[in-house]
Amino acid sequence: QAPGSPAFALLLRRTTGILIEPAAKLQASFTFSAEDMEEHDATLIISIDDDPSLMWITPIMALAESRPALKPYVLNVRARQQLQTMLELPLDGLELGGGRIPGPFAIDIQEVPEEHARL
Repeated sequence: QAPGSPAFALLLRRTTGILIEPAAKLQASFTFSAEDMEEHDATLIISIDDDPSLMWITPIMALAESRPALKPYVLNVRARQQLQTMLELPLDGLELGGGRIPGPFAIDIQEVPEEHARL
């Protein structure tokens, strides 16, 4: 995908002058390929040339997600013992645009649910 190109692309060879018989179907295929991990949206509008007031409007929303890790993260601990470890996870696609990367952030678990605390 070229930089700056839209995340959605319609896969129809022709987009005008398509004749649809009564009770027939139109498959309007499209692709989604995002440069960043954000929610993207588009609107697919199908209208009739003879009657512009008759149209079908379909909103499309998509969220890009990162690829899963190549290998699973395995954590082993003996029963009734505590495990403390630091995992460094790649956050591909986290750039904010223009190559900017957000500042450091952290997550901290403040409270363990009671059903897990007994384990």
